[in-house]
Amino acid sequence: MMNLSHLAPQPSTASPEFEGKWHPIEFQPDLSVPQRFVIGVAIAQKGKLTHFRVANEAGRLKCFYGNRFSKETWAWMHSELTTELAQAKGTAVLRYLSASPQIGIGEGHYASGSSADAALSRAFERVVTVVTDGRKPRTQGIAQGELRETMARMLKLRMNTRYESISQPEAGLQISDKGQMHTFDITYDDHKTASCVVSACYAGLDTARLNVMEATTDLETFMRIRKREQIGLAVLTPSTDLLPAETVRTWQDWWANYSYKLRKSDLVLLAEAHTAENLADQVVDWYQDSQ
Repeated sequence: MMNLSHLAPQPSTASPEFEGKWHPIEFQPDLSVPQRFVIGVAIAQKGKLTHFRVANEAGRLKCFYGNRFSKETWAWMHSELTTELAQAKGTAVLRYLSASPQIGIGEGHYASGSSADAALSRAFERVVTVVTDGRKPRTQGIAQGELRETMARMLKLRMNTRYESISQPEAGLQISDKGQMHTFDITYDDHKTASCVVSACYAGLDTARLNVMEATTDLETFMRIRKREQIGLAVLTPSTDLLPAETVRTWQDWWANYSYKLRKSDLVLLAEAHTAENLADQVVDWYQDSQ
């Protein structure tokens, strides 16, 4: 008799890299009506908030409420809510209390995956109800200035007075040499680690690549002049949540080769993430460790 048992799926004994709980972030537009919409997902590990994601758009709310709920209203609420959640990271998720009585975090459900980000993405796609089906990707991505403003708000909350000591002018850090002023695109610097926050979340590869390469050049030159121990490059990478799959694949092909060379240097700290929240976490680690 032919034995084909070896072709059957074998039970995996490997433990998932991440285990925790996902919680729906709920919005009740009208407190007199018991109707709630899931507008995002929070991830908790050992009961503490570690990751979150809030929908960038809420097309279905307009279907329900028409002109009573505008894009401007959603953009303001999104900004306020993400700032609140960033501040709540590391605290008990079920003790989170929004400044708005219309927003709350629901009961937790088991989550696991290769990472917290993977679990977050899977839960978000499954349960968020305000995003219109078949939505078109944001072809404009996230501009570098917009990213830096968001990161600044988050780092101020997490680092308190430490933030002011590392933050550099928006227009760049200037160095005088032989009577001429030269500007370097340095976002943060504590005299040990100089870093730059970069958005590669653009529809065109040329813009994304130019941002990364200009930041790398400025950091490397600045380190030679000012003798820093390390330089850090924090890159917001494109995802299919915001841009077409082909755009993301094109970026990934280029970035795989470029980032490989950066990782081989002991002098370079490299952070990359699809969200500003996760990128901010990594930058905080750089400057907490260097105190």
